Amino acid sequence: MKIFPLITLFFPPSKLKNRLLNLFPNVYVDKSAYVGFSYIRAKKITIQANAKIKHFVRIKGVQELLLKEKSYIGNFNSLYCNEALGDKGNFVLGEMSELVRQNALDLTNDITIGDNVVIGGFGSQFWTHGFDVYRNRIEGEIVIANNVYIGSSTIFNLGITICDDVIVGAGSLVSRNIKQTGFYAGSPISKKADYCELSASNRTSLKCEKFGRKFYVKELGLE
Repeated sequence: MKIFPLITLFFPPSKLKNRLLNLFPNVYVDKSAYVGFSYIRAKKITIQANAKIKHFVRIKGVQELLLKEKSYIGNFNSLYCNEALGDKGNFVLGEMSELVRQNALDLTNDITIGDNVVIGGFGSQFWTHGFDVYRNRIEGEIVIANNVYIGSSTIFNLGITICDDVIVGAGSLVSRNIKQTGFYAGSPISKKADYCELSASNRTSLKCEKFGRKFYVKELGLE
């Protein structure tokens, strides 16, 4: 499939591009999907209805890539797997989930992201492998469930799971499993509050509603 990533990189997004991509084995790109100017190389590719891959995304060496309906990969994200070492990581992005911008995902092992998850801001890192002092390698998958918000520049260690209904604050280090709903932050991460909705916090007030969403503001002097 050496020609495939050239098509994804140089052909403008269009229904014609999607039809061309579907001529390749183990590829399904829905006619309503959007594939921008990005380098994509994976053994099996499924891009469902209204899913989007924007521009300058690098997806290299991945075993299986699955983007569910209305999922979104923004500009300058990088998903990579070292095929030379026999690594076979898979990537799943759930319905209505977003990988916003300029994040790095190591797919030595699998990364599974559930429905309605936002990897917000930019600069988050997902690591599915590591080494000891003797260069012995360890690996482990990362699993994020549904209804999760991840703040900008968060780092994930290998072998991590996050349950439903969780907020992770920006700049956090996720080095252990999160098994309870709530708001977490810090390095290393710890639980800060039980709520996962801004409306449940006594530190915020509703500013307005638009685009089907609520916008809150944190008052000065509140910690």
